[in-house]
Amino acid sequence: MRSLATRLLILLLLFWPITIWAAGNESASTQPVTPGGVPTAGFLTDLRNILGGTVAAGGSAVSGCQGEDACRFAEQFPSGMVFSGGIHATAGSCTSPTFATTAYTRAGNRVRNAAAAIDYNTVGCNCADPGSDTAWVIASALSADTSGNFQRVSGTDYFVDCVSTSQPTLPNDSTWLMQVGLVNGTINTVARPRGFCSNPQCLFLSVQDPLYGATGDGVTDDRVNIGRAVTDAGAIGTAVFFPCGTYVTNSASPLVSSTDAEHLLLRGAGVTCTTLRQNGTGDVIDVTVTGGTRPIVHISNMTILGNNTAAKCIDLNQTQHSVVENLNIDGCLNHAIDLRGLNSLKNIVRNVRITAGVGALATGRGVNATGNTQTFEYNYFNLGSNVGRYETALDVIGCGGCLSLHNTFDGVPTAIRSRLAFTSIHDWFDVTSGGVVQITTAYVHDANNRLAIVAPVNISLASHVSFTATDRRYLSFIASNEADRGVFAGVITTAILTPPALGGNVNNYAPTGGADASFWRVDAGGTTRNITGIASGVGGRILYIWNFGTGDLIFTHNDIASTAGNRIEVAGAVNYRLHERAIVSLLYDGTNSVWRIGEERPAFLQGTFALNFAAPGAVPGCVDSAAQSFTGVALGDVASTGVNIAQPSTHTLHGYVNAANTVVVRWCQHSGAAADPDGAGATYTVHIWKLQ
Repeated sequence: MRSLATRLLILLLLFWPITIWAAGNESASTQPVTPGGVPTAGFLTDLRNILGGTVAAGGSAVSGCQGEDACRFAEQFPSGMVFSGGIHATAGSCTSPTFATTAYTRAGNRVRNAAAAIDYNTVGCNCADPGSDTAWVIASALSADTSGNFQRVSGTDYFVDCVSTSQPTLPNDSTWLMQVGLVNGTINTVARPRGFCSNPQCLFLSVQDPLYGATGDGVTDDRVNIGRAVTDAGAIGTAVFFPCGTYVTNSASPLVSSTDAEHLLLRGAGVTCTTLRQNGTGDVIDVTVTGGTRPIVHISNMTILGNNTAAKCIDLNQTQHSVVENLNIDGCLNHAIDLRGLNSLKNIVRNVRITAGVGALATGRGVNATGNTQTFEYNYFNLGSNVGRYETALDVIGCGGCLSLHNTFDGVPTAIRSRLAFTSIHDWFDVTSGGVVQITTAYVHDANNRLAIVAPVNISLASHVSFTATDRRYLSFIASNEADRGVFAGVITTAILTPPALGGNVNNYAPTGGADASFWRVDAGGTTRNITGIASGVGGRILYIWNFGTGDLIFTHNDIASTAGNRIEVAGAVNYRLHERAIVSLLYDGTNSVWRIGEERPAFLQGTFALNFAAPGAVPGCVDSAAQSFTGVALGDVASTGVNIAQPSTHTLHGYVNAANTVVVRWCQHSGAAADPDGAGATYTVHIWKLQ
């Protein structure tokens, strides 16, 4: 048990002339410990105390904690440790089969027994028929043949207590082996006492331990044997290990089950080495909670098969802080993994390959999750093309604050269904393979809760996201590899839309794809068109409209032709004209449910008038028209005027607002003989820019 460092220390102390000085007491400690190279008796005694020490009564500590190796051992293995063997099987008499043991006692002493049998008749047990008794068996380094109620089995280091009716106190310098039940002259049961550790690291119990007897031969039903290992592991707080093999059951009950346990730790030897298979109709692994227990579960490193008959592959109820990882799951008809219960919390499913069983229920899921803050990462949902496959790969409708990270989805109609707050980061979707559609919908989200999709691969927002919530502020879609898609907080930041040219005035304008684009290229269709309202308004949304065709676009102010909530308000309560090649920005006011023109420039009005001017009375001089009615204009508004005839070079044409709701057109001649500027008359157009 001595470490290499300890041995080196001994050599250095024995063969190097070292003088030890006691701080603060020099006169008492100036004696060389190795005068002339020969260790003194006092030095050797002190060295033995430091390195060896003495285990205190009860074995829970070492006197002064001076015994370095013994102290460390007692701290880590207070009940001792069985290195190999240490248990025998049941028997049809009171004499056990032979078994060998290598163990270390709680004091750190090694006990090794060659193959031997225990005759319980010889150590005071009741082996009568009829009759029953309980025997507590230990291995001990004690020199005496008795310790309390324990008696030595002759010729061995085994001790047996057949007096105590409950687990007795473990004597010093001993370790537990087993609890034996004697019934009618036979060895009826053999169990590990609580606190037993079956390997040096105290990491697991093997289902193939002779105590449990699982075969893993792919034929024998191992359900009951596995159950015994699960029960013992739950009692002592360790894992259940499945060595290489195929462990099967043909039952309607789960192959592996746990009820109201604080934890369940299942570990295989690898997905190509350990297989758990349910040939019946039960689950493969089931964790059931009937009370307030919140079990911690860890399942790893194995293949789990439902054989196209099993219900669920893994059914976990109310688990918290659990991990399901490094698995291959195939062939179950209901959910492959079910994380259920409102108290299911902070569980992780990662690096799992999931394939649905042939004939799987459409209501089955690759992973079905409720509860809160569950994480799914680096999994491969290869649900296949079987008739009756799962309809959805990852169903988190009942899961709040859940996260999907770097998962791959293949061969499933719907990849992800969500309703509560959900985030997806860099998930990969095999939408088509070999020309065959593999995924119809990547995301379905149907409530006003946050859906954040970050950097998805192979999907577009318009084609593969079904966001049926009423308020798109809850949708964030960022950086797809589809170049025309990208949304943040309900506002698309990169998408450009070019809808068909307008064929007339339009109410509640809702071009296809408009909800998923922030920049619209709108063509008026060769003439002036009115837009009375715009659909897809979301509070805070900014929309840019570029009039890239021919003909002006007029956004009519608060026009009842469109539905309330789609209408447009323009400052000054006037219509807004967007000329050819011009751009306007609109902001949706969610508080008042209305679009607002976001560009700060004067509102624009236009009027046309048929007028006929005469020559001025003198040159230079001007002629004014009669006041023309023009609704919406006011003193101070800026006007410009045009005419549909050639303008004489000696004349200038002006317009101005002379009073509220009226304008005047003026011709002025600056040189030459007085002349009529428009002959028999013309059509005059007056443009008004209202000052804000």
